[in-house]
Amino acid sequence: MAIEENIGRGRMLPPLPERMRPQNLEGYVGQTHLIGKGCILRNMIETGNLSSFILWGPPGVGKTTLSRIVAKSLRREFYTLSAVSAGVKEVREVIEKSAPVLSDLDVIHEKEIVQKFLGELTKDQGLASYGEDEVRTNLTIGAVDTLLLSEVLSAMRKNFVCPSCGTSKEFTVKTQSEADKIEERCPNCNELLKEESSADLADYFVEKAEEMSSNVEFISTETDEGMQLFRAFGGIAAILRYHVEY
Repeated sequence: MAIEENIGRGRMLPPLPERMRPQNLEGYVGQTHLIGKGCILRNMIETGNLSSFILWGPPGVGKTTLSRIVAKSLRREFYTLSAVSAGVKEVREVIEKSAPVLSDLDVIHEKEIVQKFLGELTKDQGLASYGEDEVRTNLTIGAVDTLLLSEVLSAMRKNFVCPSCGTSKEFTVKTQSEADKIEERCPNCNELLKEESSADLADYFVEKAEEMSSNVEFISTETDEGMQLFRAFGGIAAILRYHVEY
């Protein structure tokens, strides 16, 4: 009768499989290795820390249903695309719709990272480090877990070399004109050091972080936390793997 009533009013009910989809993990059957207590997807939902993942399998095993449950549980937008019929146009439309949501998530993530750094900074033996020299030292010894760099960091790292004996020394400068004024002499042969190479300071730190398998987070200045990182800490900070005595 309900079906006839809806048809009579010009409305069609969704297909039966759609109406019977479980709406939460309690109603979902199977995939206990993913949604069982202590398992990865359940942990993502319960903690709110959602990571990228791919569900693979034949039709009918519950991939879409499980994805919908994750999105609904975390109050996230959910879009579907057909791998058969969707083209570049459809993909771009979804990306455009998602842009505000993704931007908000990035801001939240940045705030959480900086707040974690600030929290470590207040502890007696906190796992926090800041300032170019200190963070560089901690990167070199492998103590950095997560490197925080301000997106507006604009300094350059210059490498000067002695043309006679090859002795080198690095300098951080804000402008090329500042580098041109450097008149440093070799401590071994007193020759004037010459600029040999230059790198963006952020790129320099990223390369050091990659060598030590440290995570890198770029922090914008769109939030109070991001602005504080730039103004109070010079735009360079780190969360450490272990406490370092200075």
